[in-house]
Amino acid sequence: AATAEKPAPSPAPMPAPAQQPPPPAPALVAAAPTAPASPPVTLPAEEAALSTAPAAGVPSEAAAGAAKSSDGVAQALRALAKRYKDSDKTGLATCLKTLCVYIENLARNPHEPKFQRINCENKAFQTRVAAYDGAVEVLLACGFEEESGALFVGEEFVKSKGSRLWDALAKLKVMRDMLE
Repeated sequence: AATAEKPAPSPAPMPAPAQQPPPPAPALVAAAPTAPASPPVTLPAEEAALSTAPAAGVPSEAAAGAAKSSDGVAQALRALAKRYKDSDKTGLATCLKTLCVYIENLARNPHEPKFQRINCENKAFQTRVAAYDGAVEVLLACGFEEESGALFVGEEFVKSKGSRLWDALAKLKVMRDMLE
């Protein structure tokens, strides 16, 4: 009689060793010595929201032009807010919302003629924007020009569109949100 051998039981599977992240690679270039850190400068929320930094990779002349124009937007917004934030906060909020619509429409559709021109004699424009001293200056700082009862952006502006519209829109939204 042949006896059947039972196969030896297989050992229980061993749990896999815990994965540890690889050690950081050694630095190939020595870090440049740094100057002692200056204490941080704190600005009021409004100033910090409206401050700008030059965009990376932009040629210096273009960066200077963009910084200058965005500074104009920030200055115009600060002046507008200072004038009305205590005396007519609701009206200022409506003005800022309207400015956001104008700028966003143009930024999203720079080649659409209906967004390239604002009729300054329009009743809504008169009551929501023109009634607030400094609001038109915000549009001018964004690149609009005045001509015979209207604000418009020129053909050259439309071709380049410019990041300043998106920058201005971000500033407008921050200012608007601060009022709500």
